[in-house]
Amino acid sequence: GCHVTVKHPHTVEIHPQSALFGQQPKLVCYHELVLTTKEYMRQMIEVKPEWLLEVAPHFYQSKDLDFKGKMPKGHGAAAGSAGGRGGTGSAAAAIDVDA
Repeated sequence: GCHVTVKHPHTVEIHPQSALFGQQPKLVCYHELVLTTKEYMRQMIEVKPEWLLEVAPHFYQSKDLDFKGKMPKGHGAAAGSAGGRGGTGSAAAAIDVDA
């Protein structure tokens, strides 16, 4: 399913070779984005919203990670990237928009 980053909203998807492909994780943390025909997340794990609030309260706020029902306008379905798109060296999170 489609995910959206929280801090810098854009649509990303789970890479077809990922162990999570075909599943519907609500919130994931990913390390890498790969751009082919779509933007895919790689090296990812499912996480709980409270984990992000605990380890990065200076970056994530509770309202950013509240994905019960519809997301507020302007907020994605995924926690956002601290770094830029693609490459390595930073981790980011994303929330399932199909949930």
